[in-house]
Amino acid sequence: WLKPCGSITGPACRCGLSRMSAGEVAFVTGLQTAGPGLSGSKPKPLQRRPVEAADTSSLARCSGAVVGGAFLACSKRRRHRAPRQAFGKFLGNMFPWLDEKKEDRQDTSSPSRGSSPPTRSSEEVMELKDLGSSAFDKALQVNLDNTIYGSFAEIGAGQEVSRTFLTAGAAAGTVARSLSAYDMQISDVTYGKAKRYVTQERLDQMLKTEYDTLEASIREEKGKETRFFAFATTLAAKAYMSNRECEGWVGMTFQHEAGAAPSSVQLHVRMCDETAQLQ
Repeated sequence: WLKPCGSITGPACRCGLSRMSAGEVAFVTGLQTAGPGLSGSKPKPLQRRPVEAADTSSLARCSGAVVGGAFLACSKRRRHRAPRQAFGKFLGNMFPWLDEKKEDRQDTSSPSRGSSPPTRSSEEVMELKDLGSSAFDKALQVNLDNTIYGSFAEIGAGQEVSRTFLTAGAAAGTVARSLSAYDMQISDVTYGKAKRYVTQERLDQMLKTEYDTLEASIREEKGKETRFFAFATTLAAKAYMSNRECEGWVGMTFQHEAGAAPSSVQLHVRMCDETAQLQ
């Protein structure tokens, strides 16, 4: 609302600053430096100019209009803004069964004619307790479930998975056997011949042998209510004086419910840690 006053004239203050009284506004213009015709000149300081009454009132009116407009716009946005559900959306993305279970509760609370019964998938997933606990806590939860029973077969990188279940407590309720056919010839006798040992083909042989052994040997004893599983790994961890690729196959054949046909999950993994212990 105020215009610069133009060039500065008169002697310059040594410090380049001057004290201003109330009602004065300073404007800065380009500084003049020493040059031809300005030998020894110093930078020009600020010039003071009184603020006129009309300028003061205009400034107040404009400031009030800006502040008032911003307040009204903010109030309008708040009135029309939808409820914040950022954390709910995060949970829905990370754990989609939460929204599914909520919908199931709404369906059961207000049943309608011709509507299908709520699915049990969300309830089954929510039964997986302690999702954020340690590996030993998760293993203990499985060990305490007397309907889960199976075997562990691990080749390479130790027997870390079965060790976790065996040391978590109550392992007798879960572990039928744990073995590691580390020698190639012993592995061939146990699971059959294979061209290579760290392959999906060898993993399939291990899973089939372990699961079939459970069904053939202890199904009658355990009964139809027991859900069998076979966990197998064939891994090439970091070897002594070797820089080979560290990778492997991990899989499990299991019954998702009593009496169901077996399902399988298989993963190919690459281990990027520097030592075999970390891998």
